[in-house]
Amino acid sequence: LGVANLVGGIFQSFPVTGAMGQSAVNDDIGAETGLAGLATTLVVLIVLVFLTPVFELMPLTVLAAIVISFVLGMFDYREAIYLYK
Repeated sequence: LGVANLVGGIFQSFPVTGAMGQSAVNDDIGAETGLAGLATTLVVLIVLVFLTPVFELMPLTVLAAIVISFVLGMFDYREAIYLYK
């Protein structure tokens, strides 16, 4: 993300961030140090390098379902109801 922001700054783009999703994943797996961010980065790079051809063959609806199921897992319904009251 740091490199993306650096290159984006050259071209006057908006800043990018991945903190919410990354924090949610780190919380789910019980990460306690910043080293978990490095491990997450390595896993993402490996998936991008080796599994991109697999994802190319998937229809967009399948990829959308994967993203939606991840986002729904991050949403805490009980807390939202509590805050609404």
